[in-house]
Amino acid sequence: MRIAALLCLLALAGAKEGFQSWGGTFRFSKIAWRRVVDNTVTFNLEVAFTRKVDTGYFKGSSLDGYARVGDSITITGQATPEFNFGDETLRRDLVIKVTAISEQEDWVMGELDITHTYATPNDNGNPWYASFTGCCRYFRLSNNADAPWELITTVDLTVAKESPRVNMLPVVTLASQSVDPTKTQPYFQIPAISPDGSDLSLKIIDGNDNGNAIKFDQSAVVSLPLNPFLTQDAMDCCDGKASSCPKYIKNNFGASPGCLGRLLRTDNVLPALTVEGWFYFTSVGGGVLFTANDTSCRQNCEGSLLTIAVDPYSVIVGHNVWDATKNALQFQNVTFRFASNPNVGTNSMQNMFVHIAVVRKTIVNCSSENCGDWYSTYKVYINGHLLGIRDYPRCISGQSCSIGLRNRNCQTTPATCSAELTIGESNPIVGPRRASALTGPGASCKTLSGSSMYCADSMGRNSSIIFGSASTIGAYGPFEGYLDEWRIWNGERSQSDIKAWYQIKLDPRTSDFNGDPTVILDMSMQPMQINKNNFDKMSLLLASYSFDARLATSSTGVTCRIPGCRFLSFKSTFPDIGKMDQSWIAAWTAPVSPQTGNVVMADIDNTGYVKQGSVAVLDPQGGCMCGCPFFVGSRCAIGSSYSILPGLYQVSIQVSSSLVNGPSTPVDFMLNVLASTYDSGHMRLLNKDTFWVNQYIPDSDIVGSFRTLQLGGVVEMVSPSLVDARSLQSFLYPQIVQTYANFEIKLTFVGSDVQKDINGNIDTKNTRVSFTLSHAPPEAQFSVVTGMNPAHMVMTWTPCESEYGLNIFCFNAVDQHMIGTVCSGGAHEYCNSDLTANCTSGTCSTYNQYDTSASSRMKCARVNVVQDPAPYFVSMVPSYKEFIAGKEDGLIVSGQDDNCLDSVRIEIEPSTPLPPGAMFGPQERVSLGVGKDCNGVQRVFKWKPDVKTGGYNRTTCFRIVDTGGDSLCRPQAPQSAVTCILIHVLRCKYALQQNQRLLDIASSFGISWMQLWSANLDLHHPDYILYRSQVLQLGHLYHVKGTETKDGLVARFGMNLQLLHELNYDLMSSSSLSAGSLVCVIPNSCTGMASTVYQGSTQNGNSLSFPSSWV
Repeated sequence: MRIAALLCLLALAGAKEGFQSWGGTFRFSKIAWRRVVDNTVTFNLEVAFTRKVDTGYFKGSSLDGYARVGDSITITGQATPEFNFGDETLRRDLVIKVTAISEQEDWVMGELDITHTYATPNDNGNPWYASFTGCCRYFRLSNNADAPWELITTVDLTVAKESPRVNMLPVVTLASQSVDPTKTQPYFQIPAISPDGSDLSLKIIDGNDNGNAIKFDQSAVVSLPLNPFLTQDAMDCCDGKASSCPKYIKNNFGASPGCLGRLLRTDNVLPALTVEGWFYFTSVGGGVLFTANDTSCRQNCEGSLLTIAVDPYSVIVGHNVWDATKNALQFQNVTFRFASNPNVGTNSMQNMFVHIAVVRKTIVNCSSENCGDWYSTYKVYINGHLLGIRDYPRCISGQSCSIGLRNRNCQTTPATCSAELTIGESNPIVGPRRASALTGPGASCKTLSGSSMYCADSMGRNSSIIFGSASTIGAYGPFEGYLDEWRIWNGERSQSDIKAWYQIKLDPRTSDFNGDPTVILDMSMQPMQINKNNFDKMSLLLASYSFDARLATSSTGVTCRIPGCRFLSFKSTFPDIGKMDQSWIAAWTAPVSPQTGNVVMADIDNTGYVKQGSVAVLDPQGGCMCGCPFFVGSRCAIGSSYSILPGLYQVSIQVSSSLVNGPSTPVDFMLNVLASTYDSGHMRLLNKDTFWVNQYIPDSDIVGSFRTLQLGGVVEMVSPSLVDARSLQSFLYPQIVQTYANFEIKLTFVGSDVQKDINGNIDTKNTRVSFTLSHAPPEAQFSVVTGMNPAHMVMTWTPCESEYGLNIFCFNAVDQHMIGTVCSGGAHEYCNSDLTANCTSGTCSTYNQYDTSASSRMKCARVNVVQDPAPYFVSMVPSYKEFIAGKEDGLIVSGQDDNCLDSVRIEIEPSTPLPPGAMFGPQERVSLGVGKDCNGVQRVFKWKPDVKTGGYNRTTCFRIVDTGGDSLCRPQAPQSAVTCILIHVLRCKYALQQNQRLLDIASSFGISWMQLWSANLDLHHPDYILYRSQVLQLGHLYHVKGTETKDGLVARFGMNLQLLHELNYDLMSSSSLSAGSLVCVIPNSCTGMASTVYQGSTQNGNSLSFPSSWV
């Protein structure tokens, strides 16, 4: 069902006619949702309204008495806003928490989370359609002013667990000339996020769209037979005289089905009928939109009781009348030209959605049915604007007034002919009843020249209400296009009624907006009845067909909301079939005829507009992520015939996932088009050339410390200690800025204005710049604005783990220019500061008023919050390293973290200390040439083992640790990595030091130099000068055998236990020897054992046998 404002007529003068007194306040809204558990969903509703509204609901704690950030307000309007979950449940108590305000643009924005549990994950295989509705839109809009709104999101938990998300400002500024000189047209962006990573598509929709329409291709119609409405009981019920009336009408007989039948064939008791609906025709010649007709009629039958047809430039309304002289039906009609009302326009109405309302009044010149022909007059409204007729009522000289006007004579009372007709009402035309076809009280049916019976009692019983004619009536052929939301009323709908309700969804099941017409009371608190005295002041809804898929039976037998789905029948929106008698359900169900015809559900909302004379369309090539600029060649182009007029426009965008039956979500915002021209890198406002008024649109920028990654050109935030802050201008949406959870980033918003003062310099005294922001992350904190022009505001944000993924926030700069003290008399000059002189004419006057503010183009940052990575080692620390006592050696231990907001340190694991005397140097920041290469560090491990550390064999581990980030979200344990090395000092080896002698070394072990010399056969003389680091052999390596012990070993080699420990560092902490291990020994031939292991052994071939004492 569509309840849209007219398309392609945005900025016309009549766009706000009749609505100014309403004072609509709705500015902006968007919906997102996510699954909580099972079939439970949390909807996030964000809305913006006019801030300074004189109602207690919008009061707040700010100094001016209105809301400020943190306050809670109840949203309200001329119709109570409501959130409908799509399963016949809704919520009206909508209280938002204020998240942002703009004093300059006078709006307040807030959000509300609503949790709802569905019975099933979807609606019988189709999505749940949740909607946010209310009235009325901001009254200063150039399009859709004071109109209601409806935003719809789809929920199918079998397909997705979360909807796309949009984040933007309530008011988006668009300069009438491109801000970017490289672009031929101005553009703006729709920043959106796809939680599941799928591509997103944009669809510009009418802001008042309320569902789907149906499409006709001339092969079939939707028809509702009138016979059940023309039985005697049904017609008598209309007057409250029937013995039995449908229970659903609740004694409001004026809303009974019999009234519908009587009105369509005309009636002398019911004076007026109104038929209205939306049409969109695609055929060149137009066609018949609506008729009440006997499709099988060829002659001697009533034919068309009412026909509404269109061509590209006019509306044709009328009916068939039997002409006995020609023995044929004649189409009596009146033509109304679109161009007759300048508020409608002169362009063709083809290929656009247009609302039409037709009022037919019946003129009967006497109280008796047999007194003569009856006549009909017609009025036509397009989008609430009254059309003029081609021929106005007039007198013909010497004749009476036009037929049907009670025989007033022009010669005697020349002014009275048109007095009985209201403005825009056509001349009366005969029919559809004729005198010869009427029956009087008690009379039998009359005949037409011997032809078949043509009686009042049976008139219309073979007819049907037909939507979308598949046949020709007069010169007007079958209809090809779309129909949506058609209604039939008892009574004459006034122009104000039509304008007030044609954009509003009528759904008596769930909405208070219109209520149930069958229970509306009159001034006497009785069910309202329509009669000759009130038909032009009151009206009752008789029938409404929204053509929504939920009220249709598809060819598959189930509800179908997929475009192209073929339907078999439609139930009425009103009367509500769920409330009516079983016997009437079939009567109100309109079948498709023939059943094989092609009447399908149409997703026709990919057309829309943001200006007059040019339609904003989506690029059919697609393939571009949501958020592409609105310029030719991209997904979201404003038509090539770009001629947008300055003004404030409402725009609605539906953002949809590319998944099959994937979720879609709406955003509804305002577009402020400013008349401007590109001027040396700035946007100058047109028609504002004096220094004392606002001349320029402010400029804005965002500054931070960042680096560009080589992979994919992603920008990543880094610590300010690494990189000086600079402009992010080239890396804003749709580019991605990456940062890490639990780490603070700092961004500075900069706003400036090149407004000139009286001396031609930048005005820093009377021009102030501030900022507006979209919904910011909850953890973000903002400083106060510093400076006037330029101005700065700092945002610090530590994203939490709950914000993993893409996050968007938007901002703009808003200027304020104080007129201040100026010269009166029209000189447009500033006074001197002391209010003396300097005026070409007039005197100094103090105004202290602000000129109209201007906002910069909305800019957005798309920040991808990722998990903090663990640090890692860069240097390859070996798992094993040998040292020689007396010789210094070591290694470099280096590592880094690819989070450039983090810092790392390298330390020794406490459980694995350094070797004795080893050094682990101070940490240094270095460039390691790998990874992000932003916070690399290194430490140097050095060790010169002591002469007595031979045999040292222990593991030392190094740990690299990051900070873990801030603890604002929750304490985060630092991350680390560990690498270990086994350090071994070779036994029996020593590197000489400078000027060191054999005697010096020998004395340190308590041995003679001769023992040391004898172990180094390459030393040919003990007094040779030894060179530094020359490696000496301290003793001999011995393989431990069997069950040898320390005591046995030292006894055998004539050593003491202390010398054994000094030569073998690892044996100091061991009480035993390991078989097969190596030990360093220095034998003493004087004190050692005389015998060897071989003494006492016997040789048997190639083997030896040892005494048992040696085994």
